[in-house]
Order: sequence, then structure tokens, then C-alpha cells
Amino acid sequence: MALLLLAATPAGMAPLAAQYLNEGTFNSPDGWFAMHTPNGSEWFEMRKFDGDADPRWPDGAHQSVGWFVRGPKMPGSLLVMERYSPVGPVLDASYLNGLEADVRKAARPDEPISEFSAEVISTPMEGIRYSYRKKRGGRDGYEFWYVTGHEHKVFLQTSAAIREEPEWFRRVVQSFRWLETP
Repeated sequence: MALLLLAATPAGMAPLAAQYLNEGTFNSPDGWFAMHTPNGSEWFEMRKFDGDADPRWPDGAHQSVGWFVRGPKMPGSLLVMERYSPVGPVLDASYLNGLEADVRKAARPDEPISEFSAEVISTPMEGIRYSYRKKRGGRDGYEFWYVTGHEHKVFLQTSAAIREEPEWFRRVVQSFRWLETP
């Protein structure tokens, strides 16, 4: 049985400690935020996300941590990233203006990006929502992102085969709440 569980864990990840989940509600290990995913969701700590960073919380030496979420009630997977940067940029029109260039710069040459769209939002969370079309392995897909916060920023991301943002993803985003002032 243990071998089956190990085989099901994605490479470079470890199952999230049960103490951070309560019936689908994830409470970040550093105490900054909480969010709800459908019951039965599997959460994994991304162990190799930022070098040798502790996968539970960001710090001054390792600014980013991440979690991967999948589940039977989620047709896609969810990526949750937390970044800590005391001098990080404010999520405003200025941030928005450089976002597309940053996304394009981070994309691999064999994964062209098109149909980029971004906006400053106040609901379902305060921050920025952006999406784009990405060609991957000869197939088109769409990526949907939300980013919120200040010194502590949280990014939520999923992919879909069509341009319409998945309803399950919007419900997860709507459940997000800060436990501390970011």
C-alpha cells in the first residue's frame, strides 16, 4: 500500500502534512492565508520549488514556496505559490503594465503565448487576474492566474483546454482569505 501512495506522489513533491488541512480548507503553514478546495483534494508541498527552501513558508533567503493540488472534484490541477518580498511591487496599474512582458520572458521558446489579458480586480479577491493562451506540445491551452497581497503575495493558477475560466477554480479563488495583513 505504501508503494502505491509513493507512486501517486508527483516527482519533486511530498504530501502536505495533515495538520494544514481541515476538510478541504488549507491553512498556510506560516499562518498568512487560508483557502478551501473541494473535499478529497490532495495537497503536495513542492520540495524543489526554490532551491533548498523549506517548502512550508517563504523567508528572506528563499522568497517562494509552492503547493500542487489535485482532486476528483477538480477537472484540472491547482498551483498555489507564495512569495515574500519586503520591497515587492504593489499590485496596481504599474505592475499590470509590465506583467505581459514578464510572462513572455518566463515562457519557453517552444511555448508561445497569445491572447494575453490582465486586469486589476477587487472581486473575488483584491489583486490582479490574468490569463493567456499557451501552445504546449503542439496543443493549445489556456492558463488562468490570480495574484493578491503586498509583501506576501499569493499566486493561484490553473489550466484549461478552452478560453473559459473553470468554475471550480473561481470557487477556490472566492474562498481565499488573508489571516494576517499581507
